[in-house]
Amino acid sequence: MKFCQDQGHSHFLKPWQARTISLELAAGEKDILFLLARGESHDFAVSIAGKVLSLQPCSPCDLGPRHFRWMEAPLPAHADGERLSITVTKPEAAFAADEISSYPIIRVSDGSPPKYLSPSYQDPSLPTATIQRLLPTPLNNFQNPDWPEVWGIATWIYEAWKYRNTHQGTFYCPWRFDEILRWGRPGKGPDGEPAIAMCVHYAVAFQQCCLALGTPARLIPLMPHPNGENGHFVAEFWSRSLNKWILIDSQAGLCYLNEFRQPLNTLELSQHDNPSSFAHSGSSVENLAPLAKDFPYLSSCETSLFRHIGVWRCCDFYTDQDHAASGHGTTAYAETDILWLDQGTHPPMFPYALKLSDYEQEPGHSSAGDIPAQQALYTSQPT
Repeated sequence: MKFCQDQGHSHFLKPWQARTISLELAAGEKDILFLLARGESHDFAVSIAGKVLSLQPCSPCDLGPRHFRWMEAPLPAHADGERLSITVTKPEAAFAADEISSYPIIRVSDGSPPKYLSPSYQDPSLPTATIQRLLPTPLNNFQNPDWPEVWGIATWIYEAWKYRNTHQGTFYCPWRFDEILRWGRPGKGPDGEPAIAMCVHYAVAFQQCCLALGTPARLIPLMPHPNGENGHFVAEFWSRSLNKWILIDSQAGLCYLNEFRQPLNTLELSQHDNPSSFAHSGSSVENLAPLAKDFPYLSSCETSLFRHIGVWRCCDFYTDQDHAASGHGTTAYAETDILWLDQGTHPPMFPYALKLSDYEQEPGHSSAGDIPAQQALYTSQPT
């Protein structure tokens, strides 16, 4: 990735107030512009050094022009100092801006491979005693739970609150277990507004409960493609007995078992044509059964959902709340905190990736370097 304006995290997106973006470019041969915007292709005028360019939604695209969606434009060869200009020409169109930084979501790729990073699964400020106190007995007495003990945690979280997405609420629950319960259970935020507690919150709750009880766990975003509207968020825990990561979907109340009734992880499911055939649900491990045809969350195990597998790069949401995306799931995926597993189909508008060896590796071992500081690859901010 040559340039990434919204480095770090993205949150609730809002229309950027300015109508023109102007960037001074470093030299390039086959760069591609990516931006998150709302509107039709012809609602934007794009040019570089006087040459008019064509901006199109990234394909495939399930999102209409009223949604913020990824758009792209190939850039012709250019020298140092030439300016890229993008102007919104219709009042209903807009650039997407990160609500926290107020920067527009704009990136430029030069076709080079993504930067490989190592995720971290720890939170030094995790309130272990508080989380254990909020869990019922016997769950709060678990020590380093493995399969099948973790299934009890997953089913408790599954029933802990009613799912509400961004169409059903306005207050987005923070990525902290105690606050998710505080606002998610009654379904109301601090000012009485409807609370959003969706798939990502179920995954965060499960992950933080595992950590509090001594079991490593991580967050796994999934998507068919960047301009899709049916992404999903699950978690994986590290099984010491099986020596691998295991997928748990506590929002849908799902685990995935092979023919020997051994649990599977996300990568293993992605290698099958029909992941839903491995999906099981049930209140206990003893009564886990394949899904019925009327199962309410069949979309959570569609084959296409496992095309792009991500790992959230850090889990220290109590230590640094800015590491949580305060609006994930409200639009097309955009967060640079997602490390997409490199399987030869890395989404080109995302700067970072995860090596297969690091995905499979036991927690605490990795081959990638530290998270790099943002580098200014253009000489000016958007104006």
